[in-house]
Amino acid sequence: MQQMRNRLWLITALGLALGCSPVLGQTSEQVAAAKNLLQEVAVSDLAARASGLVAGAPREEQTNVLTAVLAVVVERKAAAVPPTVAAVALRTPVLAPAAAATACRALPQSAVAIARAIARVPSLNREAVRTAIVAVVPDQASAIA
Repeated sequence: MQQMRNRLWLITALGLALGCSPVLGQTSEQVAAAKNLLQEVAVSDLAARASGLVAGAPREEQTNVLTAVLAVVVERKAAAVPPTVAAVALRTPVLAPAAAATACRALPQSAVAIARAIARVPSLNREAVRTAIVAVVPDQASAIA
């Protein structure tokens, strides 16, 4: 497991060096590394394991790991995305807006569910999270409290 984590972070660092940014998406190698780490995880444990990978990543790589992990969660079970975003926000509050925006970019039809899930997390800058979500899905602004 530790070897796979190291591989994910190495691939993420290489992606940064080659100019891949979280805004542009992750390389297929980064997503594949995250997929390898999460493939055997039960769907019920996906949010906890994914948030653990993000929280355990070096600070400068957390955003890239977040993007790769969310891509895998979207692919495996879209319904697990809102709880995964909430789990990431709980363990790494500074990434809450990025997690919400990334998830809404991948699943715009789930923006309200993502907003509701993340709203349950205590001690967050809710306005920053709302702003991040509305920036991605402005047509749903009125439904996102």
